[in-house]
Amino acid sequence: MQNYLDLHRHAVVRDELFNRQEIALQLAVAQMIASSELWTVYSDPQKAATEAIAASLKSNAAEDRISGKRKAVLELLGLNDNSDCLISAKGEWGKSHDVHTIFAKLRKLTVADVLTVLTYVVAETLPCGSEIVEGLGTLLNVDMAENWKPDETFLDLLKDEEAINALLKEIAGKAVADGNLTATTKAQKKIIRDTLNGSNGREKNSSWQPRYMEFPMRAYTKRGGIDAITRHKAIKKHYAA
Repeated sequence: MQNYLDLHRHAVVRDELFNRQEIALQLAVAQMIASSELWTVYSDPQKAATEAIAASLKSNAAEDRISGKRKAVLELLGLNDNSDCLISAKGEWGKSHDVHTIFAKLRKLTVADVLTVLTYVVAETLPCGSEIVEGLGTLLNVDMAENWKPDETFLDLLKDEEAINALLKEIAGKAVADGNLTATTKAQKKIIRDTLNGSNGREKNSSWQPRYMEFPMRAYTKRGGIDAITRHKAIKKHYAA
């Protein structure tokens, strides 16, 4: 009998949601944040392989703005949460909000505010290093130059000789790149640094952005093996203009 009653009540409530779609939106966001019997959503842990990469990420202007948006969302929900994420990362057991409490708070917000919370949740749960990021970056015409500049960590991580010479040609010109073709990667990267900073007699080119930061990403060699390019090729037909 309990099963009989549960199923009939369930069917009618599901159907009624179509008459109150704003409620469906609020409940969806509540379940994303707090989870429920059938919803489990995790935030991306933004795991950095080194401390230098973690420090570089903190200097990204977009990362700083996301932090401010998180505080605004917590205020909308009346939450006092000192962690970096609104939603638990995978493996963080026991950290969750009560779905009914969150749902009640969302019902008091305007649709615009609920959409703000939803957008933050979607951003926080966007998987790093995924095809979705590559597709969205292209779809949204993301301009990395507004948020990122080449830093020491980026230059330190450059190891490929062919790619470094191609970068040098792009930033300092063909004559400089050809003249240093046999120079060490350390020497070529120093010229790149000097050109970025306008030091040691080099003409400053501070607006330069590498192909690696374009959406879609482009390579400097034909050897392949770059994950972001492989991901974009797999899904680009779905994000074509």
